[in-house]
Amino acid sequence: MRNGTNNIKTPVTQEDIHAYERGWAEEMVNIWKEKIIHYRIRHTGALYNSVQATSFGGSSRVIAHKFLLYGLYQETGTGNGYYHGNPGDLYFLDKEYRAKHHLGEPRQRRPWFNRKYYISIMKLNDMEGYFYGTEYQGLMADLFKQMFGKI
Repeated sequence: MRNGTNNIKTPVTQEDIHAYERGWAEEMVNIWKEKIIHYRIRHTGALYNSVQATSFGGSSRVIAHKFLLYGLYQETGTGNGYYHGNPGDLYFLDKEYRAKHHLGEPRQRRPWFNRKYYISIMKLNDMEGYFYGTEYQGLMADLFKQMFGKI
């Protein structure tokens, strides 16, 4: 929801909060799909079609998104040949090796997910603080620092 608190009527009901959260989650899906198109991550359309908001509300108050793991490889510019803990000597990134094996340019990051998510979740945090008060903001600020560190 890009409008902030302008369209929120007071007093705020649980239904209002659920509607806002549902709208926020759906808007994230729209933003991510726009980014996928922008970065031309559409060879098969699988990533684009996999992005969805999966659950809302309930007694535990969950907002969940899901998409193919492949999307994280696009975000970071990695894929086949990259692995966690590699020593940094990725021979297939060498210009001579790539030319000899007709590999073209190496993969580049296509940042469709993380940056926008971080910014939007901070806006959601502000709204949840508006809905629930400063107690909520203190809890979430600590969680976001753990999740995202210094971005």
